[in-house]
Amino acid sequence: SATGDKLYEVGRCDAAKESYLGEIRAIIGQEVFTMPGLPEQGVRRETYVKLDPINITTLMGCCVGMARCLYKEDELEAALWFLEEVSVLERNIYYAAPRPLYDWEPHGVNLPEMSRQISNAMTFASDIFLALGNTGASVDRRWMASYESGHFPQEHFDKLALMNQRGSMSTMMQFRHPDPERSPGQRLSHARLQVWGSWLRLHVKRPPSGSLDRFGHTCFIWKSRLFVAGGRKDSLGPFYRDLWCLDLQRLDSWRRLSDYPLPFGKTNIWVGWSTIPYENKAWMFNGRLDVDYFDLVEERWGSVRTTFEPTPADRKAGLTEKRFYPSSFVQDAAVQIIAGKMYVFGGTHRETNLGCNLFMELDLRTKTWRRLSGTPMTPAQAEDCPGPRRSAACWTNKEQDKFYLMFGQCDRHAAPNEPQAGEKEHAYKDMWIWLIREERWIRDRLSGNTPSSRAEMAYTYNPKLDRAIIFSGYNCELPTFVQGMAAPFNFTYYSDTFIYGHYPVERQAELGPPTMPKWKQVLTFGFPTYRCQAQLVSDPDTGKTYMWGGFTNSDYVPVRAGLVTRSFSDLWQLRIDEPGGCFEGIDLEEEVRTARAGPWQRCFACGAAGRCKKCGGTCNGRVYFCGPVCLKEGWKEHKQMHKCRKNA
Repeated sequence: SATGDKLYEVGRCDAAKESYLGEIRAIIGQEVFTMPGLPEQGVRRETYVKLDPINITTLMGCCVGMARCLYKEDELEAALWFLEEVSVLERNIYYAAPRPLYDWEPHGVNLPEMSRQISNAMTFASDIFLALGNTGASVDRRWMASYESGHFPQEHFDKLALMNQRGSMSTMMQFRHPDPERSPGQRLSHARLQVWGSWLRLHVKRPPSGSLDRFGHTCFIWKSRLFVAGGRKDSLGPFYRDLWCLDLQRLDSWRRLSDYPLPFGKTNIWVGWSTIPYENKAWMFNGRLDVDYFDLVEERWGSVRTTFEPTPADRKAGLTEKRFYPSSFVQDAAVQIIAGKMYVFGGTHRETNLGCNLFMELDLRTKTWRRLSGTPMTPAQAEDCPGPRRSAACWTNKEQDKFYLMFGQCDRHAAPNEPQAGEKEHAYKDMWIWLIREERWIRDRLSGNTPSSRAEMAYTYNPKLDRAIIFSGYNCELPTFVQGMAAPFNFTYYSDTFIYGHYPVERQAELGPPTMPKWKQVLTFGFPTYRCQAQLVSDPDTGKTYMWGGFTNSDYVPVRAGLVTRSFSDLWQLRIDEPGGCFEGIDLEEEVRTARAGPWQRCFACGAAGRCKKCGGTCNGRVYFCGPVCLKEGWKEHKQMHKCRKNA
C-alpha cells in the first residue's frame, strides 16, 4: 500500500484507489472481494482464513487507504465499509487459529504493523462517527484503538500510545450518548446514514395502588394495549409478579389484571423473562418445560406441557428429557416467536453467571422442543456459533425466515469458578443471523452508522416500518470520564437510537441487489434519560413505537441524594422520519430549544443543558430558563412564540 499512500499524499485519490484495489486483487483475486453494493458473504471468508499475517496486514492497509480517499470525496458510507473490512480481516485471523477462540481471547499474531493498521482503522472510524454525531460508536472505537483497552499485545503499547494521546482521548471519554452539549448542533448531513426522529413523553395517571417503577420487566402490545409485567423496583426488590394494561388509544389509566399465579419457590423471581403475544395468548418463557401463557381474550393465566426428546448429541451437550438448564430456570435470554415457533438463545441460570449459548426452538403447534446449537454451560472453547451471553438484542424480518442476534455481554468477572472466567466483563461487538430454512448461523458484518456495543438495550422489530430499532443500553467495558472525579465510571449508559433495515443501493454494482441492510442513527434533539433494561415495543396495528421503564445508576445520572439506582415508569413514543414513522407535524426548530435532554432541561434562551427552572407563566412550563439573565433575554420571544403571559 506504499504506492497508494504516496498517491494519496499528493492528492491523486483516483490513482490511489486504483493502486489499493490493484494490491487487493493481486493478493486475493478479483472475484472474492466483496465491494459495497455486492451481495454480502458474512464475516467468515475462506480466502482470508488461508492468508498469512503479512498479506492480511497489507489488505488492512489498503482498506484504510481506500477509506481515506472515499472520506475525502465525502463518501462516508463507503469509507465506513472499508474500515469495517479491517475488522472482518482481523476476525478471520481468529478463524485461522489452531483451535476456536472466544472473542475476548488474543488471536496470537504478534505483528506491530498489524496492530498499527487496526488502530488506524478504529481511530479513523471514530472520527467519521463523531462527524455524524454518533458519539457512542466514536468513543467505543477510539477506546478500542488505544493501548488501554487491552485489545493489542502489550509490547505494541508504546507505538499505540503515541497514536492515541490520552489527553485528546480523555476529552472524548467525557461525552454522553447522545451528548446534551453537542445534540443542539447536530444536522442531517448524510441521509444514507442518518434520519430525523423525535421522542414524545406521554403522560398517564399513575394507579392509586401499586408501583410501576421497575426494570427487568417484560412489555408487549396486543390490540393497541400495552401490557407491563414482573420485574423489580431496585436491585434488592421488591420483586413483582403483577400484570398491568394500558389502552394506548385513550391513555386514560392503568388497569391491573390478575397476578402471575405460580409462587416464587416454583419459578424463581420474575426478572429477565420474555413474554410475547401470539394468537391471542402472551407466551412466557422462563426455562421450564411447563410454558405459561396469559389468555388475552379471557384475561386468565394458563399453562401447557411441552416435551423434549434429546438426541445423543443433545445429551452430550448436557440436556435431558426433564430440563435444558441445570436449574430449569433461565434469565435474560433472547426470545422471539417466528412463524409459530419460539426461539430462545443464551441467558444465565443457577450454574453460570457467565451466560450460555444454548439455542432452542419450540413448535407451539406440536408443543415439542429442539436444540439447534450451543450448550447450557460454557464450553472450554468457542464454537462456530454466537458465544455465551446474556441480555442480547434479537428480532426477525418481514419474511419471517431469519432470527437476528446482536451484542449482549458475558459476565466473566462474576463467574470466578467457570472455565472462561476473567478479570473483565466482555461486551460483544457482533451480529449474527440464524437462517431458519438452512438451519445455520452466519456472523454478519456491521454496516452503516452502527450502534456501539452494549447489552440490556431496548429493542423491537416494527413490521409497519420493516425496521429493527435499538435504544439505550449499557456497556460494561467502556469507561466514562467525569471532570473533577478522581476515578472514571467503569461503564457507560446510552440513550441513543438506531434503526436497521434494507435501503436502496445508491451505486448498484452489476449483479448486485437493489437493496442492502444497514444501520442508521435516529437523530433527536430531546431524548429519555440514559438507562438500561428499558422495553421498546411496536404496535403492529398502528405502527407506533413506544418505550417504557428501565433503570440507571444515580451517580451516572444525578437524581435525589441517597439513591443507588433509579427505576422508571415513564412512557415515550418514538417518531421517525420514514414512511409510516408518525413524523407528521414535528417541529424540529422548537424541539431543539425546548426538548428535554435526558436528565437535563434545556434553556430556551441560551441552549445550555442543565438544572433550569421552568417558566411560571400561562404556558404551564413549556420552556425552561437557566437563570434571570436568560429569562430576561428569552421572555419576549417565548411570549410571542407560545402565547405565554405572566400569571396574575
